[in-house]
Amino acid sequence: MYYGSMTGIPVINTYEEALAHYESIKPIRGTDNVRPICYGANGRRKKHMSIRLGQEKGVKSVDCVLYNTIVAQYLEDGTLVIKDGGWPSTTTHSFLNEVLPGMSQWANKDVRGIVGTRIMSGQSVLELVSMDGREYYPFGKEGLQMKLTAGTGEVAVLNAPVRTKEYIDRKAMSELRKTYKLQIAYIRRMLKILDPNTVVASSRDNAPYDMWECFISEEQADWYAVASAVYARALTRDYNWELRDFVYQVPLDKVNAEITDLLVDNNRDTVIEVREVPATVKP
Repeated sequence: MYYGSMTGIPVINTYEEALAHYESIKPIRGTDNVRPICYGANGRRKKHMSIRLGQEKGVKSVDCVLYNTIVAQYLEDGTLVIKDGGWPSTTTHSFLNEVLPGMSQWANKDVRGIVGTRIMSGQSVLELVSMDGREYYPFGKEGLQMKLTAGTGEVAVLNAPVRTKEYIDRKAMSELRKTYKLQIAYIRRMLKILDPNTVVASSRDNAPYDMWECFISEEQADWYAVASAVYARALTRDYNWELRDFVYQVPLDKVNAEITDLLVDNNRDTVIEVREVPATVKP
């Protein structure tokens, strides 16, 4: 159980800062070189929060320790490792959030910096923020490695778990749209004269047996069948309280999205690119 407070814990940015702090502390007499990490008059009483020298895979490190569990390591090669020791607790994250350089440590808000650590869905995560939004990287007793750029606080995560994600190859997609520009133009043109009230939503189920074969056909009758199915899938319905009735619409953006899905689904080998991306988690 946690006792005491988290006051007096220094913010540590680098290995050099960690080493200097370690060397500034005298070991507690009668202990095995225990050096409390906290500042202040009561700092030396908080022996459960300490700092010590160590190694991580042969690289010298300065370790920040909570209850005999290493939770932050500053390596001589500039790597920072955070761990929860298998205990994703509030105490662990309170300690980490005091030690880690957070948003207040970097002035350039364009960089990708540390917000802090927290518990999400029962696991420890590191929260980063940048102009692109927030990212959440899970970590445990095995540790999450990162590098911080001196002076800016820019963070690069080194060993984040990865997953595969599909992206549309924009160039390939552009070429595909050019190939079928007549069909796409026809569907968009017919939308201009369409009365949404005539679109029967059930026609989604009455689409051509092979939508793609009809789409690539040279017969406009086939294009019409595809267009009808696209309109049905893009159909929206909102209740108008003034009219006391439903209002139907077929928005162009939804039609374009249906066309894109049709092109992608039938040309995946050409337009889909698979990449590895960090396996971040969602809040």
